[in-house]
Amino acid sequence: MIAMLALPSTASAATPPAAFAGLGNWSTPSTAQAQTMGQVGLRTWRAGLVWNWIEYTQGNRNWHYVDQLVRDGATNGYDILLALNGCAQWACGATRVAPAQEPQLSAYRTFVAAAVQRYGRGGAFWAANPNLPYRQVSWQVWNEVNAGQDWPNPTAAGYAAFLTAIAQTIKSVDPTATVVTSGLTEYPAISSGATLPTFLSQLYAQPGFKESFDVLAVHGYAESPAGVVRILDTARRIAAQNGDGNRRIWITEMGWSSGGPAHPFTVDEGTQAAYFQQSYDTLLGCRSRWNLDRAYWFSLNDISSATMGEADYWGHHTGLLRIDGSAKPVWNAFSEYTGEKPLPGGRGDGCALPGGAQLDVSAIDTVIISAPRFIGRKDSPTVTFNASRDATFECSLDGAAWSPCKSPVNVKTTREGGHELVVRAIDSGGVADTTPAKASWILDLTAPDTKLTKKPPSKAPKSAKVRMRFKGTDATGVASYQCRQLGQKWKTCKSGQLQKLSGRGFKRLQVRAVDRAGNVDPAPAQATVTVNLGCLRKAAQKVKGKTSACKTSRRR
Repeated sequence: MIAMLALPSTASAATPPAAFAGLGNWSTPSTAQAQTMGQVGLRTWRAGLVWNWIEYTQGNRNWHYVDQLVRDGATNGYDILLALNGCAQWACGATRVAPAQEPQLSAYRTFVAAAVQRYGRGGAFWAANPNLPYRQVSWQVWNEVNAGQDWPNPTAAGYAAFLTAIAQTIKSVDPTATVVTSGLTEYPAISSGATLPTFLSQLYAQPGFKESFDVLAVHGYAESPAGVVRILDTARRIAAQNGDGNRRIWITEMGWSSGGPAHPFTVDEGTQAAYFQQSYDTLLGCRSRWNLDRAYWFSLNDISSATMGEADYWGHHTGLLRIDGSAKPVWNAFSEYTGEKPLPGGRGDGCALPGGAQLDVSAIDTVIISAPRFIGRKDSPTVTFNASRDATFECSLDGAAWSPCKSPVNVKTTREGGHELVVRAIDSGGVADTTPAKASWILDLTAPDTKLTKKPPSKAPKSAKVRMRFKGTDATGVASYQCRQLGQKWKTCKSGQLQKLSGRGFKRLQVRAVDRAGNVDPAPAQATVTVNLGCLRKAAQKVKGKTSACKTSRRR
């Protein structure tokens, strides 16, 4: 463990300390962007270090983009936090999996050691660039491990063992390095993941977990600034209850979207800026409540779904800048927090939260165990919850008066759009949780629409494989697509993917979008392809006494 960094006193709270407001992005910043960030006083940048990007071919490592990232940081005065994430295709057979088992683990540790030998204190990069001022490079072990996407079917035991192994590798090369846990999300992205309170509590139950890292990280995506407070209170309370009350905490991602499909995290540009100011003022003034050192906004700029090769969603629109590089209102709000400048009007000076700068870790805490994000017409989902100790509960749906409730609560509603269930636990003495838990979801009753953007050829090649391109639109965003040849079963597909046709004759290809609430386009887009024209000509000759092997399907 490295020595604890002293937190600034409350008296200077209205001046954000260096590196308090960090930033990340979908891609490596250009040299011009790096210069701009240096000019506004940015002091820390977070970027992904993906094994497959560096060592696409086993034994052949290309550090070019990381070299540029670290060089630009050193030139413009900001540190780098590298988030280790992803496996090499040649090692794991896939990239969005964890190399947590042998022999992949040993190969990954070799890669991590090489990275630290290059960019850690006294590393090869710095030796080769003596003209550059040294800037600290810290190491985050994985991204959103509990969300379930980058680490399928995560377990606390599995991640704790992996964290210990990777931290040992890092420290063996650079004992001064800072090791940061994966940023934990409040809710999982898919059903195989786990909620923040469940996963973090399980992590602290693992032997040696507390000794394996320097900084505990969470991701602060929430429905409002109050939700960010809720996430930090939860993490700090669990750490303190497990004898880790002095642990430093970083928010390694947070942000609100200003575009894209409807989502609880999506607002307009003005609200995005207002939420930034409200949340960062609170984070600054109350930082000693959580031992909070840093809060990284994600991201620098918006990105198009076409660039990402995936369906559009709220995360593509959290940028300080629009896709064309123009500044949103949130850019000016962010710039107030860099450069160690006093905030106007004394903002951020003091903590107005219940309990102030001292979180009562013994107070009762309400925890959402599971909750929906999107609900379709046929769904009847529930919100499940509990408390840190025996309690009764009260619920409020969409701002209604508090009423007694028990877990699970059925949240099926009839009004299309956003909904919120607030839950508070009440202890045996009648004291209610002052920071109730919240579950937000969207009821989507409207099916998506699917259109072909490029039809397949009208005549199939000899391989009987064709491509078609398509696009779906929906208020909450398209989650996936399904394709089939008429008369066969639907299968998950992607635009531009080869579709194999079976049989001969006229074949009808169909594609339909499925939205995030599970609604399916009832009128699929379709195209007709003719397979084996020679066969059809023979069938047209009507040879007496013979049956043609050609089959047609011209049904509408």
